[in-house]
Amino acid sequence: MRELLLLYRVRGGRNKLSCLRFTVYPLLGFCLSPLRPLPLLADLLAVVGGSMSAYALNDYFDFRLRGERNFSSEMVERVGEGRTLLLALLPLLLLPLGLLTSPPTLLLLLLLLLLTLSYSAPPLRLKERGWGFLIPPLCAPLLVLQAHLALSSSPSSRVLLLLPLLFLLQLQMEILHLLDEGEGKWLAPLRLLPLPHLLLSLLLSLSDPFFLVGSLSACVRLLALRGEPNPSRLRREPWKPGVFVEELALYGAVGLLFPP
Repeated sequence: MRELLLLYRVRGGRNKLSCLRFTVYPLLGFCLSPLRPLPLLADLLAVVGGSMSAYALNDYFDFRLRGERNFSSEMVERVGEGRTLLLALLPLLLLPLGLLTSPPTLLLLLLLLLLTLSYSAPPLRLKERGWGFLIPPLCAPLLVLQAHLALSSSPSSRVLLLLPLLFLLQLQMEILHLLDEGEGKWLAPLRLLPLPHLLLSLLLSLSDPFFLVGSLSACVRLLALRGEPNPSRLRREPWKPGVFVEELALYGAVGLLFPP
C-alpha cells in the first residue's frame, strides 16, 4: 500500500509534492457554489483520480525518457514496466463519475486530462518545451471552474473574474518549481509577479469587494519576497508569506460568508 501511495504521489517525498495539493482548487470552486452533496463528491473523486494518474504518468515518463530515479522507476523494478503503466492509468476509472455532475464539467475534466498528458507524455511533452510551464497555471482556474459548474447551472461572474487571479497564483508556484530546478533567471520575474496580481485584484474589487482578498494577499507576497534570500524553498512551504496560499482559504471563507 505504501508503494502505491508513493506511485500516485498521494504522499509526497524526495522533493516530490503530493498530487492532493491541486484539490484545493475544486474545494474553492465548491465554496463558491450552491451545496449539492452527490455531484460534489463525484467531482472530487474524479479530480483526485485524474490527479493520481497524471502524477504517476509524469514520473513514469520522467523515468522512461530521462532516466530519472523516482517512485515509478522503483515500481518498474518491482512489478515490471507494463504493470506499472497499467497501475498509473488505473485511477482514471474514477473519471466517468463526472457524468454525475454536468456535461460542461465532464468536458472540462477531459480537457484537463489532455492538458496534463500533453505536459508529460510524448510526443508533445510540453514540460520540456519553452512555455510548457504554463500548463499547471492553466489547470488551476479550470479546476475551480469545473467544480463550480458541477454544482451550478451557469457560472457566476465572481468565479469567472477570479480565474485570472488563480492563474497568476499558480504561475508563481510554477516559477518556484523552475527555481527549485536551478533556473535562476526566473528570480526577478518571481519578485515582480505579485504586482499584476495586486493591480488586477484592486480593479476587480471596484465591482465586488470579494477581490480585496487578492489585493491583501498580493501585498503580503510582494513585501515578503523582497526580503526572501532563497525563494525556491517556498515551493515546499506554501503557507509562508512569500507564497501565501492562504489566499485560497480566504476566498473560500469570504465566498461562504458573503455569497454574491
